[in-house]
Formats: sequence, C-alpha cells, structure tokens
Amino acid sequence: MQNYTQRNLLKLSLIILVLSFIEVYPQAQKVNYRILGISVVGNKSADAGLVISNSGLKIGDEVSVPGDQTNNAIKHLWNLGIFENVELLIEKKIDDGIFLQIKVKEYLRLEKIAFRGNDELSETDLNKKITIVRGQTLKPQEITRISNKIKANYDEEGYLNATVEPKFYSFFRADTIDKDVNIIWRDDNDLSKEYTTTFSLDKVSTVNSINRIKDRTVVVFDIDEGQEVTVRNIIFRGNTAYEDGDLKSEFDDTKEARWWKFWSSAKFKRDKFEKDKELLTKYYRKNGYRDFGILRDSVAYTEDKKQLDLIIDVYEGQQYKVRNIKWEGNTVYTDEQLDERLDFKKGDVFDYEKFNQNLHYNEKQSDASSLYQDNGYLGFNLDAKEDKVTSDSVDINIKVNEGNRFKIGRVEIAGNDKTRIK
Repeated sequence: MQNYTQRNLLKLSLIILVLSFIEVYPQAQKVNYRILGISVVGNKSADAGLVISNSGLKIGDEVSVPGDQTNNAIKHLWNLGIFENVELLIEKKIDDGIFLQIKVKEYLRLEKIAFRGNDELSETDLNKKITIVRGQTLKPQEITRISNKIKANYDEEGYLNATVEPKFYSFFRADTIDKDVNIIWRDDNDLSKEYTTTFSLDKVSTVNSINRIKDRTVVVFDIDEGQEVTVRNIIFRGNTAYEDGDLKSEFDDTKEARWWKFWSSAKFKRDKFEKDKELLTKYYRKNGYRDFGILRDSVAYTEDKKQLDLIIDVYEGQQYKVRNIKWEGNTVYTDEQLDERLDFKKGDVFDYEKFNQNLHYNEKQSDASSLYQDNGYLGFNLDAKEDKVTSDSVDINIKVNEGNRFKIGRVEIAGNDKTRIK
C-alpha cells in the first residue's frame, strides 16, 4: 500500500509541471501557434474524441504556449476524475502551426476485490464495507478508505492488532478449460504470486469480458487478524461515591479477563463499550448524580499487545435530592393526586429515570400522563423544569397543559360479514 501511494503521489506531482515540450523554450517566452492537429495517446477505455472534446481545444484555434488555454485543457481533463496523469505535448511544429499530443494515463479500473486471511469475519461481512463496483476507477484514496473500514470492523470485534494490506494483480493470461475460462492475474510487486478468477464461456462471449479484463486490476486485501485483545483491568478515576467494583458491575459486555471467569468473554469491543458507558451514566443519574459525565476514556496496551487496561475518567458531581415539587395549570386533578403519581417526597434522591417514567410513561401506566390520557385528555402535555436551589437540592416545577377532553361520538366496524351490529 505504501509503495502504491508513493508511486501515485509521484505521478500527481508531475501534473504540476502542466506542460511538457519536446522543444525547449525560455520560461518567460510565450509564442502563439495555430493548432493543426490533436492526437491522444495512453487512453484505454476513454474515447479519444471525448478526451479532445473535454480538453476544450479545437483544430484551428490560436493558442499561446504556455498560456491559459493549454493550462485549462489539462485542468478540464484532470477534473474528469479518470486520469492519474495528464500531459500536453507539442508533437510537431510547422512554421506557426503545431500538432498537439494529449498524453494521459488512466486510473486502474477494478475487476474484483477479494480477501485473504479472514477467519473471524466472513467475506459477506467485509463486502458490506465495499462501495466500489466492478469497472469503476480505482483511486488511491478509495483503496485507503476501504482498508480503514476493514480495520475498523476488526477493531469493533476486538481484533485491535489486525493489519490490512492491499495487493494489486494485473492480467497475465486466460486459459480455457472445458466450459470455463480461467483468468490468471499476477501480483504487480511479486510475479511469483498469482490469483485466479473463473468465468463460464457463455458469460465471456455475452459480455466480451476478456478484452475488458486485460486493462483491469484485481485487488486482494491481505488480512493478518492477529490475536484478539482482552481487557486486563478496568480502571476508574475521579469516582468517590462508588467503588470501582460497583461501577464495573454496571457494564453488560466490557469485562476484565479472569481465569475463573471461563464462561465470560473479556474481548474488547468498542461498540459494546460505548453502550456500557451509557449504562454507567444511567446508573449515576438514577442515584441522583444529574451532573455526572464521562470526561474521557483511553487504553494502555501491554507490551505484547494481547491485553489492555481500560482507563475511564469520570466527573460525579453532587448527589441531588428533591426539595419542592410545584404543579402549575392543573385544574382537573389536585397537586396531591399528581404527587401520588410522581411518587417523590421531599428529601428523596432525585432518580432521573424514575422521574421521567412516572411523569410521562411507565409499564404499569401509573404515571401522571396516563392519568389524563386515560380519561380523554388526548392533547395533554407536561413541561418539567429542574432548578438547583442549593448545592445538593432541586426544586421541580411542572407546567400542565390539560387541553380538551374528548368523548367517543361514534364507533364503526368494517369487515364483519358473520357478526351483526345492533
């Protein structure tokens, strides 16, 4: 991958030269010429006529060399996104006329993407990360993007030591065996390594594949999955209200590797860890720590990179208790009836989860909202605000918009062929 990128960076740097001339002129000298002819070389899939048309140059035009027209011609062709190198050459000069040659090198085009060395992740899983299709131009940044996506997929599965290296294979030969055609591809950097793809003769004749394949590339992603990384220690910093053990127990999937926990996996998975952090936040806020937050998390690998220590910095803040609860706008039900539904008393720990459930919805439908909605107040809504009044207390102000009460006017039943309605 590194050699491929360096090679293409070198090619891109050549484009900065903008124009190359067979004849050398002083840098500051500009000469006007009439274009007598334009040819294209180096194109494989791109039509020569379309290349000339997109350059903006035409036979009979008078151009300055160097000048804006020639510079813009290269820019227009570069912007097509199908060439990795574009040069404009004076092929021949006759008096005040010139024959121009547009020399291009097309990006590789993809024939197939394959994977090698993947045991833990299936080819189906890896292909989900691929958006490039057969026949598409193959730019270096696209290969890098795919490599990074594959690596991220392994990271999520706990294989943080996995490496991904793309190898490029060019067409070598086609062998016909019975009703199939075997296409042999060779590694661009190691001709002793080959890769084979197979087509049926019917398919080859239908899509004229052989001629197209000759100018395409097979990309094989060599994957070294490495050994999965397990969590050696989970370390919390900044916690004083709860011990590390209490906080670790809130995690569903992120566990420490211990020899006696043979039934439990300690493999580190980033996506699972993110969900466990949400559980930790939920735990603190359930216990009145409404300002709790995870400041940062980091990992420290062991020397052999087989294990890691997971370090989590937290801000606990103050534990809050309920001081006063005030209802505004309620006329149908009294404060006492709504307080009973909310189920908080002065001095109770402010359980944020319980507060929201008892205000808006809980499984028993014993919340304040259900009291209204079950009695026809379908447009009812609540707006709750928590105000910190001391270092460890909150006042809760709840505005009630009761709306109108709805009654059932008529019930219609459709599709009843056997049962009559009276």
